Amino acid sequence: MQFVEKSENPQQCFEQYVIPEMKDPVRVFGELMELAENRGIKVRLLPLKGYKSRLHKNRIGISDCLPFREVVFELAFELAHAHIHSNCGDTIKSPDHKDYNRRAEFAACMMIDLLNIKIAYGK
Repeated sequence: MQFVEKSENPQQCFEQYVIPEMKDPVRVFGELMELAENRGIKVRLLPLKGYKSRLHKNRIGISDCLPFREVVFELAFELAHAHIHSNCGDTIKSPDHKDYNRRAEFAACMMIDLLNIKIAYGK
């Protein structure tokens, strides 16, 4: 998975794993952590091998060696999985794994974009 900081075309987020621009990534991270807490999901930075992040039941692990913007994106990505695919079983071993990830990537981009708007309007 390759990440880029900003795209000229926001629609590329879905197709090329582009991390949306964040004016205030710390606030976006805080909002996502609040969402996780409200859903009863524990979030930890971990020395993950072979993964940037993982969701297991009510726990999200994010690699402790990622740049902060990628940590924020991975948190949004795993929260998207937790919301959209909560009753889909093991999505990693599923033949539809790529589709599940595309949906979660799209939803993560949308969450970050919406939080950017919320933050820009001081809410």
